[in-house]
Amino acid sequence: MKLFELVSGVQNGGVILIALLGILAVVGIFLGLNWGRTWAIVTAILSLVLSIPSLFVRFFGSNWIETLVKIVLAVAVLVLCFLPKSRQAKVVEAAV
Repeated sequence: MKLFELVSGVQNGGVILIALLGILAVVGIFLGLNWGRTWAIVTAILSLVLSIPSLFVRFFGSNWIETLVKIVLAVAVLVLCFLPKSRQAKVVEAAV
């Protein structure tokens, strides 16, 4: 029972960390700063790391769908952050 409480605490801490890093990433991206993109990548990777083990647990219905949505969104953020246009956005802004 103690191990379950420890794992639950780690998961709750991870969720809070991801939420805070996500807010930081959104603020950085809206301000057009490079660190916003970097924090978005870090947040997406952390989200993937914490979501993938949830796929191997037995549960029903919406929990499985929720986990898949989290994984799809994290992969989408990673893909969008690594597109050449997103890397050049700051450079184009500075040139204008």
